[in-house]
Amino acid sequence: MNKHQRIAVVWAISIPVFFVLGQLFGYFIFWALGYQQGDSVLSGPVVDRFIISIPVAALMLTPCVQAIRFGFAAKRTGGKRGFAPAIAGAIGASFILITTLFSLLGLS
Repeated sequence: MNKHQRIAVVWAISIPVFFVLGQLFGYFIFWALGYQQGDSVLSGPVVDRFIISIPVAALMLTPCVQAIRFGFAAKRTGGKRGFAPAIAGAIGASFILITTLFSLLGLS
């Protein structure tokens, strides 16, 4: 296992951790904007949805993008299984983008 492959696997394993951290960060921003627990951000202005969704999505997508980046780097440098973390990162990124879009548009 080469260096890039190890880093890609670590980033792929950290996707659920960053997902939970992103949710907690979203709750913090929700609270900082003055919403109470039980309130819906959909009743507020659209700007609040973007203020919450963009940094949360960026935090959640960080390990996905890094897993894809280092997975392809491992594949280029001869790692035989470097493509697996890249696929895991792509699946995680797809899930996060879809759920963020659904919450941004209120399609739950």
